[in-house]
Amino acid sequence: MADMSLMAPLVVLLTILAGGCSRNHEITEITLERKGCLGPCRIYKVTLRKDGSAVYAGKQNVDHIGTFRSSSFWPITDDFVRLSTAIEKSGFDRLAADYSLGWVDAEVVATTVVRGGQSKTVVTHNSSRDPNELWQVDTLIDGVVAGIQWEKQD
Repeated sequence: MADMSLMAPLVVLLTILAGGCSRNHEITEITLERKGCLGPCRIYKVTLRKDGSAVYAGKQNVDHIGTFRSSSFWPITDDFVRLSTAIEKSGFDRLAADYSLGWVDAEVVATTVVRGGQSKTVVTHNSSRDPNELWQVDTLIDGVVAGIQWEKQD
């Protein structure tokens, strides 16, 4: 049986350490930027935030050309949380920062996730050769974006 006089300081120490090491690991922002290719690839950048706000800038080969905002994409708690959960499960943090495999005219896509004030960006130079995990994340982001009611800004 453990000596209780030794256990109390250990419990206090573990509590302090757990609190001191606690950091916000929640995803707060997700950005997808499709930078185009030499062909008719889409060119746009969209940023989704945990607070429900979103910004979309469409340039070429997309339905929305210009800058658009949404103060609350619906349903905030479902779409952003579900997307964040999918990103967590995908192993996004373990992906390489750059996948350069591809042709000169292949689509370039950058996916950025901000968590605890730190951002991670994964860039691909041939989206048809992305790791499956990244393709799934990008496809889910596109799906959320398609359901947002955008307000034209310019």
